Amino acid sequence: MIINVDYYPIIDEEYRNYIMRRTDVKDHWLLEQTLYTGEGRRNLIKTLPIPVMGKALDLGSGFGAMAIDMAFSMPIQVYSTDAEDEMVDIAREIAEKVDRRVNYLKPGEIFFKNANIYELDFEDNTFDFVISRFLFQHLKDPAKAFSEIYRVLKPGGIVCTIDVDESFAFSYPEAPAYEALYAAFKKMQEMNGGDRQIGRKLATLLHENNFVDIYTQVDMQSGYEYTAAENMVHRFIRERFLAARNDIVEKGIMGADEFDQWIEKLNDEVELWQFTASGQVVAFAKKMN
Repeated sequence: MIINVDYYPIIDEEYRNYIMRRTDVKDHWLLEQTLYTGEGRRNLIKTLPIPVMGKALDLGSGFGAMAIDMAFSMPIQVYSTDAEDEMVDIAREIAEKVDRRVNYLKPGEIFFKNANIYELDFEDNTFDFVISRFLFQHLKDPAKAFSEIYRVLKPGGIVCTIDVDESFAFSYPEAPAYEALYAAFKKMQEMNGGDRQIGRKLATLLHENNFVDIYTQVDMQSGYEYTAAENMVHRFIRERFLAARNDIVEKGIMGADEFDQWIEKLNDEVELWQFTASGQVVAFAKKMN
């Protein structure tokens, strides 16, 4: 049930204010991305099968965008969790600012908590709904994470997992600098225990962890656009690579000079027309009654 009051512009304004004020935040590009991905996130919320006054858990909530959107549009309890203390604190601060601006009249409730995905500090059978977005690509043990999700879900509860699979991302004409930096980024994530192909594995992992009624879909976006230097997507990509620079260099994946040369070339991969496509895998499943 979606409440027909649009608090989203206020939420966006508070995120924008924070982005402008706190350029020192770690993963600042990810904070900015909350604005760019708002439409897709909010369209998804309209489809979520969460009962009125139900309890929902957002795992790997990051800066809290999904959980905040849910609490300000649905009469539910939302628990926003992440392993990074700074992200939890920022999400809480932004939610409180929005709350004050709407005179605490939001339809739902939101709670913030630091959480370890492998050892969730919640009782068995607590939640009606669990969602994770772009979390499983970073996990060393996704099966254990799904086991924990199964434990905290109520019988009949629903899990929704959304994540990447590199097979659904491509462009033409190809951009050599982007390809070189993406390959280094992918290798870094693999060395950290992550998986850029996790999307195709979600259904199998759910099945192996006793979930039933598994449903999957691929949400694709594509376009043929002129990539200008100030293009938002181009800027996000550049900042994401720069945020990973130290890790890539320290792991010996690419030398510092080579990385910086590719970044300079990436800056030149603008002022051209390019077809791009990207997709994410969405998997729903249910805990047996």
